[in-house]
Amino acid sequence: MQLVAFSALGPFSMHLIIPAITPIQEQFGITAGTAGLLISGTLWGIAVSTLFFGVFADRFGRRPMLMLGMGLFVVGSVMGEFGDSAAMVIMGRVVQGVGGATGIVISRAVIRDLYSREKGTSVLAYLTMAVMIAPILAPAFAGFVVESYGWRRVFDIAAITGFVVFIWLVKTFPETLKDHIPLPNIGAIFNAYIDVLRSRVFVLYSLVGTFVMTGFFSMMSGAPHVADQAWGIGRDELGYYLGLGGVGMMMSTFITARIAERTDNNQMMLTGLGFIMLGSLIAVSLFSVGVNHPASLFAPAVITGFGAGFVLPTTTAGALSVVPKMAGTASGMMTFMQFLVAGIAAQAIGYFNHTTAWSVIGFMVTFQTLAVVSALVATAVARQLSAAE
Repeated sequence: MQLVAFSALGPFSMHLIIPAITPIQEQFGITAGTAGLLISGTLWGIAVSTLFFGVFADRFGRRPMLMLGMGLFVVGSVMGEFGDSAAMVIMGRVVQGVGGATGIVISRAVIRDLYSREKGTSVLAYLTMAVMIAPILAPAFAGFVVESYGWRRVFDIAAITGFVVFIWLVKTFPETLKDHIPLPNIGAIFNAYIDVLRSRVFVLYSLVGTFVMTGFFSMMSGAPHVADQAWGIGRDELGYYLGLGGVGMMMSTFITARIAERTDNNQMMLTGLGFIMLGSLIAVSLFSVGVNHPASLFAPAVITGFGAGFVLPTTTAGALSVVPKMAGTASGMMTFMQFLVAGIAAQAIGYFNHTTAWSVIGFMVTFQTLAVVSALVATAVARQLSAAE
């Protein structure tokens, strides 16, 4: 249950901000591109910090790094709440991301500390299923809060939640790392990541998850602008639509958790990618025939999310199983790749025309196609290595 709380804190705050993006943009008079930093800045904060949190978690232990991260998350939330400029609010979001990264990275490492690859896939799936409650509930809840009480209240909610999780961590969470890896300097940290990146299988599995996540965050980043410019729907209504993808993912991660120990991971990954592409194909078809409605984008997201629920746990378990003695380092590198690319896409989409949904769809389909190609190569390489052994 604690791992769920640590892992969910980052996604919870990420989705909590979405209905607040346009109000913040309007209050401070900033462009859509600058407002996009509220998401991309957080993603980049997560990306960079994971490079250090993962390695330090292998050196100093999981518990100290979690405590540091949860504390930073609370600080970032307070900065956002009291920020009197767009720059300060965005900086608060970056600090939030840095702190929230620890839960994402270290929860994966803890699972690798305790379980084999097959069992780890099952546990990761259950964890992902529970974490999916955040993107289902957070946007709708935040939309209501923003409409009723203003955008600053979403930072209050994040700060209070982060503080409660921090106290819970301090009082009850045990250390799971048995063998500490000495990393005396920056050069050693760099070499640790080079060692991880030498594994082609690790890189390929990480790329599959990276591209799937990037397609997802492209929709999250572009949707508020499309909702405002193309459809004119309210922030509370947008929040309900954004939760649909999480519903699909929650269903499939439950299935993954139940079958992971007796089903081939690569088979589940490829099946999930098939569902992802099917969802996007339906959205493309609906808009192509002129069905310009929010449901045309968000209803197929149930199918896309359903596919992602198979892909993300299996690729994570596959990548981390390659380097089990450096699970924290590997988890840090994997998370860095995922959030760096997702942040670039989330920022870039803010500069496109949002009077139609085609900008969002274009980003999604591009990265989903890259995920399929990476998965096919990863499967082929893994089979070659297995046959060689």
